[in-house]
Amino acid sequence: MFLVTAGITEADALAGKWSHALTTIFLMNYEAPNMGQYIIQKGYLGQFVQRGQLLSVEVMGWNQALTQVYGKVTRPECSRQFCDALCTLNIATYTVTGTLTTATSQTEFRDSSRTEANDAFGNGSIRFTSGNNNGYTFHIDAYDNSTKKFTLRTPMPYMPVIGDTYSAVIGCRKRHTEDCVTRFSNAVNFDGFPWMPTQEELSRLPVVQ
Repeated sequence: MFLVTAGITEADALAGKWSHALTTIFLMNYEAPNMGQYIIQKGYLGQFVQRGQLLSVEVMGWNQALTQVYGKVTRPECSRQFCDALCTLNIATYTVTGTLTTATSQTEFRDSSRTEANDAFGNGSIRFTSGNNNGYTFHIDAYDNSTKKFTLRTPMPYMPVIGDTYSAVIGCRKRHTEDCVTRFSNAVNFDGFPWMPTQEELSRLPVVQ
């Protein structure tokens, strides 16, 4: 009843369209709405989880934000979003369009016309521009040049069909040498720390010869 009344469809919920939506839970007298509301909780929706035929979601309180990590976190991979203002690359240069020629499952499909190198779309994104998945965007987990197969990180809400069109952005796995230097010649904007020693290396006991 909640999903129907609020206009939230199962496909939209599982695709993440309603995650982090502001939420208010309240009690009211449905026979006398003018009596007002008794607010129980305010917050935002977490991640929807499917359990059989039911969808469940946790309402996260405002204090949940206090548990998040803020500030600079060092890691070997680049922290920038591919083609954002700090990366500086032009996303239009790395965007392609195509049409599905094989639909295997909700996470795998093929486009036989693709000519990009192996793993060119790995860690990239794809947005469908027609079909039941029109308007949905997904992360690409892997791309196999030999079979022209795309593998998504999460399943689409609807089964794709041959002829569905899409717009895909080339992927970047955020590595210094393999990606920023070799593939994109953008090392000057790399924001990772591949040479910083790890906690394990810093706390390692000296080796006695």
